[in-house]
Amino acid sequence: MDCTHRKKIVEQIENVGKMYYGFLSNINGLEGGKGQASDHEMGQFYDLLNQPFESWLNNIHADDNRDMKELEWRKTLWELVQNLAKSQMDSATSKVIRGKVEDQVQTNIFTIYNSFMRRVWNSLELEVFKNAK
Repeated sequence: MDCTHRKKIVEQIENVGKMYYGFLSNINGLEGGKGQASDHEMGQFYDLLNQPFESWLNNIHADDNRDMKELEWRKTLWELVQNLAKSQMDSATSKVIRGKVEDQVQTNIFTIYNSFMRRVWNSLELEVFKNAK
């Protein structure tokens, strides 16, 4: 895999990590916390990515289509992030489920989840994957 593809993938991971931090921070804010994700939660995020990323890298061969391999990773990253976000939904407290209304806008775990997943989907440019099925 050439440097351009590698750099793009690392940037995507960093970008998704920042979005996940925001997702967790928004949930924390609804709980009445400081509105920040913990280092522990973010460590779990990156730990979860290590094995699948290494496995993906190790399965790239010289004759592989680089764009297709990159798309394969983006799909894997999407699935991992989706599972993490769903686990946050599954463990949501009633306070986070109810959420709050500010300036006539309802914010709760569902609105935060939907916004986060839409942002991740768009950043990973997965419309290509959806259309390829």
